[in-house]
Amino acid sequence: MAFFISNVLTEDQCEQVTILHTVCTEYAAQKNGISTDPKPEPSVLSLVLPDPGTEENDVFYALYYIEETLISFLSVFCPDGKTAEISGFTHPDHRHHGYFSALLNEAGKEASRRFGPVGFLYQCLSGDPDTDKFCRSHGLIHSHSECMMGMKIQKSTPDLSDGPLSFSVSLVQAGEKERETMLLLHMKAFRVSLEFTEPYIDSILDDRETVSFLIRSKEGKNVGLLHLTTEETGRIAYFMGLGILPKYRRKGYGKSALMTLMGLLPEGCTLLLQVSTSNSAAYELYKGLGFYVESKLDYFVSAPRAVFNVSSDVSEEE
Repeated sequence: MAFFISNVLTEDQCEQVTILHTVCTEYAAQKNGISTDPKPEPSVLSLVLPDPGTEENDVFYALYYIEETLISFLSVFCPDGKTAEISGFTHPDHRHHGYFSALLNEAGKEASRRFGPVGFLYQCLSGDPDTDKFCRSHGLIHSHSECMMGMKIQKSTPDLSDGPLSFSVSLVQAGEKERETMLLLHMKAFRVSLEFTEPYIDSILDDRETVSFLIRSKEGKNVGLLHLTTEETGRIAYFMGLGILPKYRRKGYGKSALMTLMGLLPEGCTLLLQVSTSNSAAYELYKGLGFYVESKLDYFVSAPRAVFNVSSDVSEEE
């Protein structure tokens, strides 16, 4: 057996991690009666896997081998120096032998050495019975879930071109000329710093498949923003970054903006979004509009530590 910790992985190691993740995902799907043949659409939310040769100061990886076979993997991500987000998985044939617990224990020591005293937030594949058993046995408490939600645009999908909400907002496409406006709107809507906002907005502007919109009231005021990424086929669109300025929330602007966006999409297109259940206002808004949960990841914390507040791509706009 071999135990390995590093903040950078080789291409071979990343391939091994990907294979192990696929095995664990299919195992969880089978246990829940979900078919994985053909493979799921890209709407399936899964654990984030490492890229080969990428080294970051706020993340490291722990791997457990039997001979040359990777049987257990952990990633530890601590961007704020306060909460370390842990995700991992073990091959179904090697569970219940203490390998993952040993890996988790060593990773906890390494996290304390690298980041100091931090809290831990555990990210798990939903629906895996072994994951549920592990969390219960270690006294972990469910904090929230990250959900991928979807809706297929149909002719019956509300069209606001003649509806009363059509006069509430308009969506104005934004580009490089509106960069400063987008920065200010994002910082105010999500209460984040310029240091965090600039690289995010710049990455959005550099993505040719992503279109940004300013959400404008009927009085001509910018009340928020949102982004939409569309795949080349046009069959799938990803909606993200809906942010409404605080003083305009709970007045219907977020709902109106989303419904206006839905009216712009072609029939048969699947609109996807990601939202945390901890953001109850946004989550309930999407459910009320007919979005359904495609897949999800569960997050757990150690008792009796208070549940961590986790940021979301969607502000509490309603």
